[in-house]
Amino acid sequence: MFVGHFAVGLAAKSVAPRVSLGTLILAAAFSDVLWILFFAVGIEQVVIQPGIMVANSLNLVYIPFSHSLLMDAVWGGLFAAIYFLLRQDSRGAWTLCIAVLSHWVLDWVTHWPDMPLAPGLAFWIGAVELPPCHVHRRRCVMVWGDYSLRSSDAACETHRRVCLLDNDRVADRVMAN
Repeated sequence: MFVGHFAVGLAAKSVAPRVSLGTLILAAAFSDVLWILFFAVGIEQVVIQPGIMVANSLNLVYIPFSHSLLMDAVWGGLFAAIYFLLRQDSRGAWTLCIAVLSHWVLDWVTHWPDMPLAPGLAFWIGAVELPPCHVHRRRCVMVWGDYSLRSSDAACETHRRVCLLDNDRVADRVMAN
């Protein structure tokens, strides 16, 4: 489920070597972090509905504040602004903003019609109904992210190990320090 988002964070390391890998992965998965918080406090709504999608059983009923394109642009801008204020690294800030926005693009390709452009406005590409396509897309994105990280001189050797778990559904990046 998070494989594609982790891949974006890994690939972004070669673009913004001064940004920590953890920060890049957090940026790429930031919408999901917000979604968990918004769900916990009752702002967004999710229902468990077995069989709704290939990868999971979550029916994302109402997620406009964590997962809409407009709000992801806002969150990306805020994430980047905070990073820039702390590090004075404009390249890193832009990369983080794009990583946050990439979350919407990857989810748009793989989710049911629950990916809003803005609160109240949804759009759907429908690829989730094709299980082989869904799995292969995630694999391709993960391989791309891993290749980008491995080919980056800025990436530490300890961050170059990859461990794919749970039959392509979950990927954990093992970062030994």
